[in-house]
Amino acid sequence: MKHRLAEQYRDDRQLELRRQIHLQYSLSPVPFVDWTLDKLPLRGDERILDAGCGSGGWLFPMANKLSCGGEITGLDLSPGMIEGLRKKADQSSNIHLVISDLQTLPFKASSFDIVMANFCLYHVPNINQAIAELYRVLRPGGYLMAATGSLSNYKELTTIDRECRERWGFPLVDEKEEGYGRFSLENGDEYLRQYFGWSERYILDDVLVFLEAEPIIDYYASGMVERGGTSAGQRTTLITDVNRIIRHEIDTRSSFTLRKSAGFFLAQKLFN
Repeated sequence: MKHRLAEQYRDDRQLELRRQIHLQYSLSPVPFVDWTLDKLPLRGDERILDAGCGSGGWLFPMANKLSCGGEITGLDLSPGMIEGLRKKADQSSNIHLVISDLQTLPFKASSFDIVMANFCLYHVPNINQAIAELYRVLRPGGYLMAATGSLSNYKELTTIDRECRERWGFPLVDEKEEGYGRFSLENGDEYLRQYFGWSERYILDDVLVFLEAEPIIDYYASGMVERGGTSAGQRTTLITDVNRIIRHEIDTRSSFTLRKSAGFFLAQKLFN
């Protein structure tokens, strides 16, 4: 899995493709990132860490909210991700970028007013260690935001994926061990309560509606098909088979819908 993730996030292309599909095909009138940031108690002068910042989905919107001298540090393990962000952040004096592992953060204790770890904790080998590090670098009274998805997300697509794998005898996916299953809306609080005295969960239910198969297959091919340790040949077969089924669904019903629940945990580090 480690090699697969390294290849998946070698640069921002796959992640950005999925982000754009969510923006284009979601029915929610409010973009998810905007919805999350509106719930943070921001003054504009905070020091913020965006750990596992990826292609900058939260980094740049948050930087725009820091109008009173605040600064944000984007951290990612992928040099390719950070290199892509450097090109976008050249004109932003309040954005700093660091290549580092979330499990061993290169910052002193109590360095940040807010730390974010959005859609990344389920990729970390040792989730408890990562949360302990986020807790360490957060000042007393500060907030952690940790966004993730539900175990039930995209069932319409994961069911088709599983049926195709079973038909071809390909490796099946343990949903509890890959992706959201490791740190989800259903189990994330179990990790957080070991460190934080207070946390709250926010959920936004949404649907993605597609009138053609191509963007669904692009989404599937950008990551989901790789789960379970499939080989290159197996991935090609699965993409072809899933494409056939989805095209039939759209021809029959005129559209294809994916249901999703995304959200975040907001936790506060209490004063000793």
